[in-house]
Amino acid sequence: MLNIENLTKKFYKGTVNEFTAIDGINLHAAPGEFITIIGSNGAGKSTLMNSIAGVYAIDGGKITLDGTEISRMPEHRRARNIGRVFQDPLKGTAFDMTIEENLSIAYNKTRSRGFQAGISKADRALFKDKVSMLSMGLEDRMKEKVKLLSGGQRQALTLFMAVIAKPVLLLLDEHTAALDPAAAKKVLEMTDFFAEDERMVTMMITHNMKNALEHGTRTILMKEGKTVMDIRGAERENMTVEKLVEKFEIDNDRMLL
Repeated sequence: MLNIENLTKKFYKGTVNEFTAIDGINLHAAPGEFITIIGSNGAGKSTLMNSIAGVYAIDGGKITLDGTEISRMPEHRRARNIGRVFQDPLKGTAFDMTIEENLSIAYNKTRSRGFQAGISKADRALFKDKVSMLSMGLEDRMKEKVKLLSGGQRQALTLFMAVIAKPVLLLLDEHTAALDPAAAKKVLEMTDFFAEDERMVTMMITHNMKNALEHGTRTILMKEGKTVMDIRGAERENMTVEKLVEKFEIDNDRMLL
């Protein structure tokens, strides 16, 4: 469960350039809820995610994850319960390490391993079995370096690494924007599967309004650091891109129809 109360984040405080990026946001998300987030550039979408993850220190409010307040917790401690996937497929993996080595790093980030060295036979079998779910043939390439993978394969692996340790929260920051349409479709299908199967809170930033309405269970529109729309259920099912653009006067060219 994620609970955000009156969250505020400012940049360049005390200068002529001071501005409020997040302006008193309140948000509650239950386990299994998949929230898609849309908004023009500068609306505060990525700042919201970075504030939740601990990249930015917040200026006001409270963030609670799975019953624990994390508002002042350092980023590395929050990472135990938060998985992240970024827009750039190069960001989420160690490019000069093998597929199984990358999976081992992700899998063991919340486990105490003592003095055990390398990857155990049991873990190796688990990784091979699990990665076969991606249906990309990577289970037969476990000892290949990640730098040899295509962008779509790498992003799919990154998504799998983000969920393998069973986080409470998964943050996706335009994680399909750099992929070709076929790869993006595959990664979104996997996102839907993991969000439902793992029963974590999932938050996905996208500039594609069609994807925002077709994927997930709830859609939020941000504007000037605030949430100006929060729809789910029948209201969301009946919402179209055209209605969304007309109702909220969205005119950003990057927000695709």
